Amino acid sequence: MTLESELETIRTNIVTNLTSKGVTASNTESLNDLVGKVNTVKTPITSSLVLKETYQNDISGVVDCLRDKFRINLSKQGVTTSDNDGLTTLSNSISLIKFDTVLTLTSDKTSASTGETVTLTATLVDINGNAVNGATVVFMEGNTTLYSSITNNLGAISYNYSSSSGGTKSLQCSFNGDINYNASNSNLINVNITNTISLDSWINN
Repeated sequence: MTLESELETIRTNIVTNLTSKGVTASNTESLNDLVGKVNTVKTPITSSLVLKETYQNDISGVVDCLRDKFRINLSKQGVTTSDNDGLTTLSNSISLIKFDTVLTLTSDKTSASTGETVTLTATLVDINGNAVNGATVVFMEGNTTLYSSITNNLGAISYNYSSSSGGTKSLQCSFNGDINYNASNSNLINVNITNTISLDSWINN
């Protein structure tokens, strides 16, 4: 494999990985421009990148400069790399960039009777406010798992909760993260459940 074909393979790999993260990229762009775009995956960082090192004015110096720029931009996106990593390894490391998430839990009621349904809705978005579709969200009461399913195209999922016992119930949901998104826990919701006494039970007592 020639140097030119190897660099072209790296360019294609960078384009593929950037595109998978929602960044517009093209094979017609220079490697330098594509490496710079790594810095814009989660959120654009406008501060200019200045490398203090002086590189040789040959292909070896160009590759060294690209590698260092790559590592700096990956680090700004939360990915740790090694100074021994080559451009191929670094281009694959784009896939390790993950978006932070915000998980919100809401309830249609703050109090209910035993056996009465309370509708809980969890909504998962990324740091830019975009809905996260197809993510597994778990509903919990304390440490007990109540329900688990995936979010829809609005990043939402609902669960109909009810309890057979009275008291204040602490409810929360969680997302454990996946290949593209970091884990997050929702806010805590307390629902007050009141015991219902049936007429037969009242007469018998």
